[in-house]
Amino acid sequence: MLKMPYDIETTMADGGKLEFGLKNSLIARWKNKDKIVWLVFRKGGITISRPDEEIIVKAKEIAVKLGAKVQGDELEIYN
Repeated sequence: MLKMPYDIETTMADGGKLEFGLKNSLIARWKNKDKIVWLVFRKGGITISRPDEEIIVKAKEIAVKLGAKVQGDELEIYN
């Protein structure tokens, strides 16, 4: 498992934890229950590998706050 120090950690309203490693890193980790999801920031976007419905819902919540959109691999937009 990848281990890295996190400069920012916050607990979400749903009890999940969002951790950002800022020094030389473009990776964040979201932990909730027994899941760990890696978020990779590059080229002005955030990539999430193999998201399930719960992760897509969370991504849409984040996108609303950022004025962004959630878009799939086939360029579909999640509203």
